[in-house]
Amino acid sequence: MTQGKVIHNRGAVSVQLTTHDIISLAVNVVQNGRTLDDLGYGSAEDSVSLRQMLAEAYHHILATNSQAASGLPYKRPL
Repeated sequence: MTQGKVIHNRGAVSVQLTTHDIISLAVNVVQNGRTLDDLGYGSAEDSVSLRQMLAEAYHHILATNSQAASGLPYKRPL
């Protein structure tokens, strides 16, 4: 039996992604051009929003890497 609060929502599914999962998805979708269908997320309720979130995450990864490597601010391409 599970400890803590249990929520009973019949028919509802909740998915939790780890930081590693989000970074991996961002790289695969944005950098490598994979589709959400290829990665098993084609049935996402709002795949456009998911893709946009992954693009934002990817650009934050690039910004952080750029700042760490050079000490200069990263300028996101328009």
